[in-house]
Amino acid sequence: MGRTRNHEECMWICGRHVCISALQNPNRVCRELLVTGEFLKKHPEVARMAQNKGIRPRRVAAEEIGKIWGHGRTVHQGIALRVGKLFGRDGDKLRVEDIVSGSAFTASTVVLLDQVTDINNVGAIVRSAACFDVDAVILPEHHSPSENCIITRVSSGAADLVPVVRVGNLVKTMEYLKQNGYWCYGMDVDGDKALHEISFCERRAIILGSEGKGIRRLTREHCDHLVKIPMSARINSLNVSNAAAIVLYSSYLQLHRSVHDQ
Repeated sequence: MGRTRNHEECMWICGRHVCISALQNPNRVCRELLVTGEFLKKHPEVARMAQNKGIRPRRVAAEEIGKIWGHGRTVHQGIALRVGKLFGRDGDKLRVEDIVSGSAFTASTVVLLDQVTDINNVGAIVRSAACFDVDAVILPEHHSPSENCIITRVSSGAADLVPVVRVGNLVKTMEYLKQNGYWCYGMDVDGDKALHEISFCERRAIILGSEGKGIRRLTREHCDHLVKIPMSARINSLNVSNAAAIVLYSSYLQLHRSVHDQ
């Protein structure tokens, strides 16, 4: 995709954390900013952030933001921002190659979602990814939600901190990652190793499957390790976003063990 960004590629986001994250993201195009007078009084720095993006905040009544947002009882906090979908620094879509080259010869964590379709789960996973220093969340172009205001809201602005990359073929992406020093760890309830038994390599790709079926067969076959999270026999699986938070926390601790042990 080239540099042209049309109206259809824009969306409204709201909330202080979400909008400020977007305003601070150099790769996010910001088109229009609506704020209440009360919000601007409490957060005058937002006007400067908007100026850096080439826009001016427009003061409106809270009711006007509520009408534009149009998501029931969602709290907009007195701010709404119309933004373009995220692109790379050169105006093209984000690519896995950019993520790999940006972390060459260093420790790196990426997350691959295999047909995870629930937008609330994707948003929660992106938020966990930001908490635990993940370099990118990778989704297939098909059978996964597009970037939208709900994912941005659920992630609490983390979608502007962690690149979300879309690929045509997840298995080929795994092969490419392996060629660049990554090991692939698939989360599976029938995994041959428990999470606490895994010593993650410095460059790791963590794969999570759909809420119902888990990781697909071909994806599973391309994993270096299949990993399970030990749990009570009272239930046999976790929500995918909960599983993501657990494995990313474990991965983060291993990566930063020397710091935590000091």
